[in-house]
Amino acid sequence: MDKYIVINVIKNVMPKEAEIIDSNITSGYDFHVSWLQNDDANRPNKRSKTIVISISRETISDMESLNKEQLEGVAERLKNKMTNTLNQYDSSNNNPREMEPEVDRWIFKYEDLVG
Repeated sequence: MDKYIVINVIKNVMPKEAEIIDSNITSGYDFHVSWLQNDDANRPNKRSKTIVISISRETISDMESLNKEQLEGVAERLKNKMTNTLNQYDSSNNNPREMEPEVDRWIFKYEDLVG
């Protein structure tokens, strides 16, 4: 599965102003996503919690044999799962200005994506 498919899903699901950073730390996909909260006039640059969207190298490798139609289904399932998770997610960052926001990892497994 091409990482740009994942990036496009993230862009379509997350708030329009979300910042997406490809961490390239692991051999899988790890994308750090956050956005301005706009909920505190004294902190105009306060960001949401950071979400790390993760897909393991093994899952990516297992999907390499999928055809185009199957990959489109994977992208749709990823979009649906990510949307449902975001709809139930509290992105509020209550950490003081001097601390980085909390980090939550969303792991998408092969079974979630291929079905």
